[in-house]
Amino acid sequence: MKKVLISLAAVTAIAAAASPAAAAHNDRHGRYDHAASRQIDQRQAQIAQRIDRAFYRHHISRWEANQLRAELNRIEALEHRFERNGLSRAEYADLSNRLDGLQAHLREDRRDDDRYGYGYGRW
Repeated sequence: MKKVLISLAAVTAIAAAASPAAAAHNDRHGRYDHAASRQIDQRQAQIAQRIDRAFYRHHISRWEANQLRAELNRIEALEHRFERNGLSRAEYADLSNRLDGLQAHLREDRRDDDRYGYGYGRW
């Protein structure tokens, strides 16, 4: 348990230290470099860990966890489409906004006290 908390703290510290402005270096065509893509990847990994942790601690139901994971998978697929030609400012902002929305959805699900979904036996 301590190892998980330590590694989570390290990921959080790294993500907090890397501001979007620092990670978003533009080339002459207005495309972000690989640092911006890595920042998006780090946020996705962090959200995936939070979803798993919330499910295993029974803060969210299996159905809610599956819905959140499906949304994360859709965001990852969109990121891969965007990365073919490098991330533009608009694409980076779109991905970042979608991740913000997913984090908000996770917070809502953790607080809605709907741990069993639409009935018991959802675990």
